[in-house]
Amino acid sequence: MSGTAVKGNQQLPDEFDDVTAEIKYPPITKDTTEKEFVHKAGNGYMTWVVVAGAGGVLGFVLFMWGVSQMVKWF
Repeated sequence: MSGTAVKGNQQLPDEFDDVTAEIKYPPITKDTTEKEFVHKAGNGYMTWVVVAGAGGVLGFVLFMWGVSQMVKWF
């Protein structure tokens, strides 16, 4: 068997520290539904997906408008 094995008494590499290695979950109660938990755990990533998508579409439309204006010149 080739490769490197990790032993339990070895130190973790430097990129694993207390800040980056910690997983934080949103607070939940017995009344929290699965949908609420997933929404809270997402940390608003869907907002960024929608904003980035809208920005991409707007940028593409602006680019195509610019190309059409340049074609009119020539």
